[in-house]
Amino acid sequence: MQTQRWILGVVLVVLATSALAQDGERGGRRRGGEGRPGGPGRGDMSLGMMVERLAERLELDAAQKTKFNEVVAQYTAKWDAQEPGRMRELMDEMRTARQNGDDARVAELQEEMRKLGEARRALMNQFYDAVKPILRPEQVQKLDELRQRGPGGRGPEGEGPRGLMRLIRELPEKLELTAEQKAQFEPLAAKYGRQMQGQREELRPLMQQLREARQAGDDAKAAELEEQIQAKRSAASEAFYAEVEAILTDTQKAKLADLRVEAGDTPRAGNALDIRQVVRAAQKAKLTSEQSEHVKQLARDAAKNARDKKIGPEAAAKQLVAAIKNLLKPEQVSEFDQALKEQAANPRGNRPPPGGRGERGQPPRQ
Repeated sequence: MQTQRWILGVVLVVLATSALAQDGERGGRRRGGEGRPGGPGRGDMSLGMMVERLAERLELDAAQKTKFNEVVAQYTAKWDAQEPGRMRELMDEMRTARQNGDDARVAELQEEMRKLGEARRALMNQFYDAVKPILRPEQVQKLDELRQRGPGGRGPEGEGPRGLMRLIRELPEKLELTAEQKAQFEPLAAKYGRQMQGQREELRPLMQQLREARQAGDDAKAAELEEQIQAKRSAASEAFYAEVEAILTDTQKAKLADLRVEAGDTPRAGNALDIRQVVRAAQKAKLTSEQSEHVKQLARDAAKNARDKKIGPEAAAKQLVAAIKNLLKPEQVSEFDQALKEQAANPRGNRPPPGGRGERGQPPRQ
């Protein structure tokens, strides 16, 4: 059992690193520069690039941006001292050691990865705390929400390794797994972690093609590539969840479905509202306990129908909106409609497309 728990811990570090690396790939391996915190980047793991999205999400004013950049500059040296590219090097060394059957070296690398992951998390927490004094109260609240989602405020977005990483970390506790279930769950998580590493390399050519299509303004090609990337990711994650569901009770299966909706791990189409956003809008309509349970069940059904391809993601979200309105009182419908408009104004929420996102309406920045 201790060995399995240790394996799960390593999987989380590997997935976290893979998530950060894919964020860099989505952004086209951008470099820091004038007006960008952190200065010239050191590859896709520079602190400046990781916190750039955080600054955007906090909607800092001019004075705050100046102070924010000062904090970033202060922590960039500390971040660089941790060798931003070291985790990727360790992963490559780990792959070689495994191929060579060098168990002793594998153990050494695993321990170094664990320590490096802990050091990075501690440094990011220090950075967040240093940013708080320059924020207004509502921005502090937003920061507290974003810091739970990882560097840059992109969150687990249910999308990519970072979303799964968080779900893996939380599932045993939130599903209240028994000791026997945990013993079955941990090897599944470890196996999926290995699959995610392999998938990252498999997707690299498609990610590059997607960046090129967006830069060329070829929206049709970009949409086609994005669909291919999403399909490959979904196939792997659905296989993982199917294995997990096999060890769960019916009550736990329903809870897992709710967690996936909350994490945004639902099918979606372009910039259309997705199921998670519809549920979030409904929650702003002051639901009763009974209404809340109904909404959860409706969302589970909508997500399942979309995953099973019984209906398209956009149509599933629209049907969910109509079904929720049937549950609401007139005054709640007005609040729901207003919340939907707010969600539509930021159609992808915290989830950038697989190829990265530049300024609104523009291709990813280089």
